[in-house]
Amino acid sequence: RVSTTDRRMSAPFSLGAVLSGHTQDVRCVAALSDGRIATGSYDSTVRIWKSEPSAEGSAQFVCTGTLVGHTSVVSAVLELPDGGLASGSLDKHVVIWDLPSSSPASVLQGHTEHVLCLGVSKSSGVVYSGSIDKSIKLWAAGACVQTLEGHAAAVWSVLPLADADARVLSASADKTVKLWLHGACALTFTGHEDAVRSLALVPDLGFISSSNDGTLRLWELGGSCLRVVQASASFVYQLGVLPSGEWLSCSEDRSLCVWDGASGVCVQAIPHPKELWACGAMANGDIVCGCGDGSAYVWTREHERAASAELASAFKASVASVGLGAQQVEGITGGFDASSLSGEDALSVPGTREGQHKMVKDEKGTPVLYQWSTASGAWDKVGEIVGSDGADGASLGKKMFRGKEYDYLFDIDIDGRSLKLPFNRGDEPWTAAHGFIMDNLENGVHMGMLDQIAQHIVANTPGYTPPPIGNADPYTSTGAYRPATAPTGVAGGGAGNVDPFTSSGAYRPPTGAPPTLAPAPPVAKAAAAPSVVFDKCKHDAVLAKLLELNSQLAADPASNDLSLSEEEVLTLKSLVEALKSGSTSRTAAQLRVFFGDESRGGLLRWPAHCLFPALDLLRLVLLCPSSVTAQLQALEPPLVDRLLTVVQPGAPSATDKAAPLMAYRCVANLLGAWSHDAACAAAHADAFKQIVAPHISKILDAISAPISDGVTTVRLAACTVLLNTTALLKGGFAASNTWLDADAAQMQCVSLCAHALGSVEAMTQPSEAEALYRVLTAFSTTLEVDSSAVELSRDLDMEAALRSLKLADGAPPKLAERVNALTSTLGAKRAKQ
Repeated sequence: RVSTTDRRMSAPFSLGAVLSGHTQDVRCVAALSDGRIATGSYDSTVRIWKSEPSAEGSAQFVCTGTLVGHTSVVSAVLELPDGGLASGSLDKHVVIWDLPSSSPASVLQGHTEHVLCLGVSKSSGVVYSGSIDKSIKLWAAGACVQTLEGHAAAVWSVLPLADADARVLSASADKTVKLWLHGACALTFTGHEDAVRSLALVPDLGFISSSNDGTLRLWELGGSCLRVVQASASFVYQLGVLPSGEWLSCSEDRSLCVWDGASGVCVQAIPHPKELWACGAMANGDIVCGCGDGSAYVWTREHERAASAELASAFKASVASVGLGAQQVEGITGGFDASSLSGEDALSVPGTREGQHKMVKDEKGTPVLYQWSTASGAWDKVGEIVGSDGADGASLGKKMFRGKEYDYLFDIDIDGRSLKLPFNRGDEPWTAAHGFIMDNLENGVHMGMLDQIAQHIVANTPGYTPPPIGNADPYTSTGAYRPATAPTGVAGGGAGNVDPFTSSGAYRPPTGAPPTLAPAPPVAKAAAAPSVVFDKCKHDAVLAKLLELNSQLAADPASNDLSLSEEEVLTLKSLVEALKSGSTSRTAAQLRVFFGDESRGGLLRWPAHCLFPALDLLRLVLLCPSSVTAQLQALEPPLVDRLLTVVQPGAPSATDKAAPLMAYRCVANLLGAWSHDAACAAAHADAFKQIVAPHISKILDAISAPISDGVTTVRLAACTVLLNTTALLKGGFAASNTWLDADAAQMQCVSLCAHALGSVEAMTQPSEAEALYRVLTAFSTTLEVDSSAVELSRDLDMEAALRSLKLADGAPPKLAERVNALTSTLGAKRAKQ
């Protein structure tokens, strides 16, 4: 029996290092015998990491090589007996790497489906690979020498035994473990109630297995199950065994667990920011695990290898910032009633066991999940519970269908029969619906149902965004990040005709005859001043781009000092998670990532060609002005000046359309947020006075050029700045403050509207319909403030300019309605005068 009396077992694991560099989930890890670490990722790459002393004296892992060769997710990495490395991928290949040159030495081809796992015989060097094609292949000298068949579903794990008979264990989605001898199945282990995911050898005893049923099972090689441990309410992805004899497990519920091998009791449970795909024991007793946030984490019991207090604190904050769907929490805790939760004073009662969960309500009434840490003697925050349906929270629980794993498994009712439709996040709904129809033609499904089925997928996939088209990134097998996000607001438009630049019902020319116009209203007046904000974002894609650029800056000695530290990377990830969950609170550390401090420059100090993804996130942060007023007031130079520098003609960033576009969107959101929430603006009047008011004139000067000759997306952003400025000026809060020269700003707005409507021919092109509508709405808003705007409009002969507007054939009705209403308004006011 394995001894678990190692003296180090009494010490808890603490964070040792953060390995940041991958742009997507870290799917697999391998602890190499020389102390290095190999990680494989959804970004299709393998990275090699080496420990080096940091400036603070603690160890940090530096990426010493990136292996590029796979064309899909890297699902397994494995050290070979000769010191080499092998990797398996969803591209169906196994690659043997030449590490000195970071290039493939050989590619093993033979599987017909995804390769899921690898193993190696330390005595013979034979490599084993398991696949969704249900087979296990044995490779020697670059060739397949044998294929083992017998599983009824995908093979998730292979574990060669170090014995003279060359026996090997395999785990499968068919819920079994098989023992193979001389190419045949010698024994089948049954007991798990769902797919078996991982195997690990327990010396002198047998092996342990983990499953999608949430259990760990200890087996002896004769077939008997010696112990069953309920490790999680969700999938347990991988196992390991420490030199001390303790077991490791990592799971979908974001926890890394350390188990006493003799008793099966959880010794320590460590929550992470996202699901944990992989874990492994290092020779020195440390642990490495791969996380869904794109990082790998090293955990240690040795003080000299522990991370700095700042990095540990940043990690803890990144965990606490994650939003949890209520459905996920029910899976972890077995259900809860939010109305009956106690307040935070309940956290004064200690937990009774490691990893115990407790839910309380915070001071705002928000349900929060905590987990008991025996090591610290305290409740650690796991995350806020953000929705009853889990739509905005972290995902939990994959579904198995025909031996494959999916994020969703929909029940489609066809004439009283329930048919299964599997779907993964990132898949295209219409393609999935088409495949479902083709698979079920004999069940009465037909192509006439295509749109209905696809819309059902979209409606029931929380947070669905269409997959990107074009610009395929060969390293991620998905679309490369493109900074084209969507605004929402009151600009109007039909539910169809979605504008690819706004995604909010903006006009696209319809087919067929135009609809009959209703009589135009006599006055172009809205109940409230309209404003529009750009609030849609592909958060993960933006984060991936920021991490990619950060790696480039760190690798260049000339820009290394501009790159984010490990603590700042963790903080950035926590901010992205907070934005995704809809949280409106921001920590000082999260804002420092953008704005920097006395010692660090922040994202806004990055070179011009790196700015656009940082600005893409900043525009979301600015939507909650109350959470950033203190930082913006202290910022030098002021934020608006920094943003206008980006768009200034001749600036390095001006040659890159993406950065100016994002800068204009930041300004639009800054103004839109203040104009939308008058109560918030009034409560932070001093901040408004300092952050916004002194810069209105400069802002309006800056948007003249893009309105005149900007590309479509930039023009639309500039017109949105104009619209939101007029909305701000119309609000009683702005108009009542003497330190804002509202009259001068209003006249400037009228002049810009006159210029856009009378001199910019491009404004009447179909592609500019939404920009034109926003200018018309801005003009309408200025006329509602006071008579001075009307007088200036008369001096500029705006009525004639409106009458001479030549709208394109098939122009959206809302344009004609707005033009008619404005013309009537000016005519009526002229008659009264």
